[in-house]
Amino acid sequence: MNLKKLKDQKGLTGIDVVIAISIISVTTVAILAIFVNIVGGSKKSTRTSAATRIATSILSNIDYMYYAEVENELYTLAYDNSYVRTTSPLPTHIELRRRTTFNTKIPAGYKVDLDIKEISNTSNKGTEEANGAVWNCPLVMEIKVTVHYGDNQKVELKTIKK
Repeated sequence: MNLKKLKDQKGLTGIDVVIAISIISVTTVAILAIFVNIVGGSKKSTRTSAATRIATSILSNIDYMYYAEVENELYTLAYDNSYVRTTSPLPTHIELRRRTTFNTKIPAGYKVDLDIKEISNTSNKGTEEANGAVWNCPLVMEIKVTVHYGDNQKVELKTIKK
């Protein structure tokens, strides 16, 4: 009865195999492309959040320090990085080479720059070294932390220290 119908069917042809392999190949390539994009986006997001953490940590530690401590740390960093003091009482730009700055570890692959700008200065200039007071110094400084990473990627954060 149905035995004759079963004998008439030939099985898979070459075109059936080619179509099946093509569908599987296109699907595999699409899945791989999605996977590569997800992994790349995840790496970029991780690097950006690490750079933000570094900048936030430096600024947070600056916030908890006294003004004089911040100033001393900036001079120390500047001299560690072959800074030549100009007429300004503070260094204006420091490219950090140390791996720890303001109690923040800077991992390999990240570069930190500090830009310092005086916002206001004392009007009574001069020194009173007997009392330990130095009057020729800024009262307020703006500190910008720039963390560089990857291919021209960066995170910039600013704070005011008074």
